[in-house]
Amino acid sequence: MSQYNNGATTRSERYAVKSHKQIVALTTATIVTATISSVTINASADEIKDNQQPDVVSQSGVTAPKSDFDKAKDSETQKLADLQAQQKADEQAKAQANADAQAATEQANAKALADAQAAQVAKDQADAQAAAQKLADQQAADESAKAQQAQATQVAHDAEVAKQQQAATDFANQQAQESGSAQAQRDTATNQYNSDTKATQDDAATADKAIDSDAQKATDKATTDQTTANQTVDAIQAQSTTDAKTQQTSASTKQTADNTKTESAQKQANASTEASAQKNVDTAQANVNKSSAKAATPANPYDTNYDRDNSQAPSSINSVGNLPTSISDPKIPASHVNDAGYYDYYNYFGENDNTAQIKGAPTDAQQTELADYAVTLVNSYRTTHGMPPVRWTEQNQKAVIASAKAREEANAGFKHTAYLGSDVTTKTDNAYAAQGLWFAGENIGVSAFSDLTMLSAKVNILNVITAMIYQDGAHGNGHLQNFMMDDQIMGFAMQKDNTGDWPYVVIFQNASMTGNAGPLTDMATTSTQTIEAARGGNTQANKQANKQALADAQANLSQVKFDNATQLSNLQSKNQKAIDSINQAFADAIVQIKSTHDKTISQNATIYGNTIAQIKADATAKHDTNATKLAETLANLKDNYDAKISSIKDMSPEELANKKATEKAAFDKVQATELATFEAQQAQDAKTFATNLDTALANLKAQLDADLATKTAQGAKNLKQLEIQNTDAYNQLVSANAKALANLKTSNVKSYAKAQADSQAYLNAINPANAKPSTPDHSKPNSGNTGKPSAPSHQTGHNTPTGTDSSQTAKNSSHVTNSNSNATSQKTNVSSHDDNFIYDANTQALNRVSFENQYTNVTFHPKINTLVPVKQVNPVITTQASLLPQTAKNQQHNNQALLISLFSLLGMSLYVPKHLRNKRFNA
Repeated sequence: MSQYNNGATTRSERYAVKSHKQIVALTTATIVTATISSVTINASADEIKDNQQPDVVSQSGVTAPKSDFDKAKDSETQKLADLQAQQKADEQAKAQANADAQAATEQANAKALADAQAAQVAKDQADAQAAAQKLADQQAADESAKAQQAQATQVAHDAEVAKQQQAATDFANQQAQESGSAQAQRDTATNQYNSDTKATQDDAATADKAIDSDAQKATDKATTDQTTANQTVDAIQAQSTTDAKTQQTSASTKQTADNTKTESAQKQANASTEASAQKNVDTAQANVNKSSAKAATPANPYDTNYDRDNSQAPSSINSVGNLPTSISDPKIPASHVNDAGYYDYYNYFGENDNTAQIKGAPTDAQQTELADYAVTLVNSYRTTHGMPPVRWTEQNQKAVIASAKAREEANAGFKHTAYLGSDVTTKTDNAYAAQGLWFAGENIGVSAFSDLTMLSAKVNILNVITAMIYQDGAHGNGHLQNFMMDDQIMGFAMQKDNTGDWPYVVIFQNASMTGNAGPLTDMATTSTQTIEAARGGNTQANKQANKQALADAQANLSQVKFDNATQLSNLQSKNQKAIDSINQAFADAIVQIKSTHDKTISQNATIYGNTIAQIKADATAKHDTNATKLAETLANLKDNYDAKISSIKDMSPEELANKKATEKAAFDKVQATELATFEAQQAQDAKTFATNLDTALANLKAQLDADLATKTAQGAKNLKQLEIQNTDAYNQLVSANAKALANLKTSNVKSYAKAQADSQAYLNAINPANAKPSTPDHSKPNSGNTGKPSAPSHQTGHNTPTGTDSSQTAKNSSHVTNSNSNATSQKTNVSSHDDNFIYDANTQALNRVSFENQYTNVTFHPKINTLVPVKQVNPVITTQASLLPQTAKNQQHNNQALLISLFSLLGMSLYVPKHLRNKRFNA
């Protein structure tokens, strides 16, 4: 049910009676399917296999005359001789064919091998000629390369000689210019000294610039690092300030939200307590203004004057004072006592309902209050019928509440606890067992309202119990019997239904004591006193009490308002202090952040100022070192220059001539050595070049020889393989021919043996010595179209298979033999025998027929005098029997069974709800 009527309407609930124990009946029915199998017989129409056993001819048939039998013996002997001669001729022909084929194969193989050998010789010769030509071409190319290399060597030698001659000329010119003066040496030394001095001074100046540059770079880096460090400190200050502000904002927002929440909660609590106090004032005022409330009485919902929409009707309930404390008969007509459903007898309006709401599952305290009222009503009925009240104890009330919770956890709907399955049932049984009790029985009903107050829930309980007592005929008064059991222990609980069918299920559970039960704590009902007190009265004492109650309620309301205002003011003051504390913490954080920032900036200035001062001091020291080194180097250069100038002197003519001669001899010696070395290298290069060419040519020849040998060997291998293949093919041919000839001989032996057996069987069948007299049955015609051929009939001395005597048979035979125009339409004298044989008296032969032709007519061909089988118009046809369909893997021809189980719950009644507005049920 997706919607519920919470207005002034009745509710519908189904119900049935169930005991705790149930008997399950299981009925099974088995359906067995039969399997149909069939066998299909396939027979060849025109073939008899070699492995068939010779047919046994029945000895009960009519035999041929003596003269015919002798002729038949001679004929059969000749036939066997002809067959043997033909078989021998076939074997000789086959042997000759085999020999011819083998000879032809040998010739073909010999020719193929000779042709391949000739082709291989030609190929070997061509390969050798090509290799020789390739080697000759390479030799010619090598000789040409050697000549070119010799020419290039001579050109290089001439160039080297010319080069030395030019060098000798230049050397002579240089010596001619020498005068023996040392001024040039002194000039050279002076120039070198000046150059070295300038280079030293330039190096010192460059070093000073490098020192200044390095110092400036270090100073710039220190300044940059200081700026970066200060920026980092500034960023940290900014971020810390932002974080502090964010923290302040977050804390302020949260505190403001908390303040708002707590103040709102306080205001709501104030409003709630003030509303409650105001309600008490209103109730007290209503008690002063009104007369006492009356207990409602049940209405007959089937009465035509029943007014369920009138809030002032006797059956209407608006306040706790309207609740009856005993069950009354609603006077249901006899025609409706056995209805499966019922309509409400009391209607809830709740115009003065000040009871607590039930939010979701009832609390344990609410469950106990509802159970108090349910037990009060049941006991009122039991008392009026002379039975003691049911026991309501703390133990069984705990158990029924636990059962309701277990049902809710399992999403149980409108169904008896015993049928919900092992988990819920076990939990219920355990809950009772823990109290020393048995779970003994149960009545259940439903509530159609989803939003309940304690008053509306009690009105629902009142209607459910009234229906279970006065309108329970459809269930055999099972609910009533559960209420009226002897030594009854009963509890009540209301379960929230999460299935969506009904908002709530109301549960009455019976219990009994176990052998191990301890003492039970009985609970006294208070519903009667509470309801009677709520009814009030119009006596003077009551009026005075009501006025005093009104004054007390008003005073209480004033006090509640004062207390609430004080609590709200205190809370607001506390909340404001929390906000102020957050703001002060932010201000303190900002001061601390700035102090830390300024201190770090000052530290950076000191650190990086010291760094720059050290950089300058290091640069000054380096400059001093560089200046000292420059002075020392210049002094050394000057000393060396003075010493060299002092050592330079002019040469005499004799000294000059000796010098030139010594230098000329050394020059000539160097040139001669260089030329000899050049020529030796040229000779070595020429020798290496020639050696490399010769080695490459030898390698080429070896490779060509190896390739030629490989090709020759491969050719020989191919020829050998061809010879092997031809030999294998020839041997296979010989083997196959021998096998075919052996198979032919074996087949001929079998055929001849079978022919002998068939011939002997035929002679035995027509031998007069084997004849057995019999009386023909002329009432049954002997026809080849009536199924299996019948046995031939017999008369003394005559064979009349078709009803004619032997003379007539002879006449027919003679006529057929000599006629060319009418013979094809006449039937032969044919009589049938058992075991697939037909005897023809005209040809004096017993002819074998196949399975299919066994049921055909036989006609006589006039020209070739042989039997010809003629198919019937309707031949025998064998068809495969239909099989049952295969319903599962490997299930063909298996029995199938269908198990049908019928499950019923003993005592369970199923009812189809009537389509009545606001009708409901119990179970």
